[in-house]
Amino acid sequence: MNRFEITFTAIMATIIIHLTVAVIFVSVKISAMQRELAAEIILAIEEEMPDPDMEKAIELAKSDQFEGLSPEEMVNVIKNLADKPLDIDPKEYEEMVKEEMVKSGLLNEKNFIDDRKVAEEAGTEEIVIPEDKVEPQVTEKKEKPQEKGTFRGPTRIYYDLGKRYHVYLPIPIYKCQSAGQITLAIVVDRSGTVVKAEPASKLSNTKDPCLIETAVEHAFKSRFNADQSAPEKQAGYLTFVFVSQN
Repeated sequence: MNRFEITFTAIMATIIIHLTVAVIFVSVKISAMQRELAAEIILAIEEEMPDPDMEKAIELAKSDQFEGLSPEEMVNVIKNLADKPLDIDPKEYEEMVKEEMVKSGLLNEKNFIDDRKVAEEAGTEEIVIPEDKVEPQVTEKKEKPQEKGTFRGPTRIYYDLGKRYHVYLPIPIYKCQSAGQITLAIVVDRSGTVVKAEPASKLSNTKDPCLIETAVEHAFKSRFNADQSAPEKQAGYLTFVFVSQN
């Protein structure tokens, strides 16, 4: 190999080495730019994604029942309900929101049950009082059960169900002529459904059939919070204090 060939080979080798380095450098830069671009796209998407809690809060804040509350206050209430089952209809979810607002001090308890329920029509289906005897967890006594829940209106409602709380308590619509207190021994399953309800005569001060039927009917319409750690069939009391419709 002569001197010219040696020189030419050296020059070509140098060029190839430099080109290889350049290609590697460009590849690294392109890869870094792609990562930065991907990060920017993800960040932009996250910033543009709507907050579902805020959407719910804005929608609920439009209701007359929550007049005067900001969406931000509603968001805090909704987030507190995030760990509770929400596979319920919108009316029951609204009841859960109102209850959480009472606990947070954003809503006065006397406004907890809105006046719209008073205008609801009473159901016409026949209610059968279960024949099985209920063994309540609460010891029977002549006084009314401990007032774990108290609501006022045309009818006063009290309930005692341990640490369980209500999700929905309908205000009875009735045409009974007499007045009196009907206490029911109830059984609630883990989903919060009342599966049994029968009069506790020792805790009631009337045996009026109309009042008993009305109390049992509305007991089965009541709903309590779902609790998988609760007894499979949890017993307690539900009391209605009826005012005469005369």
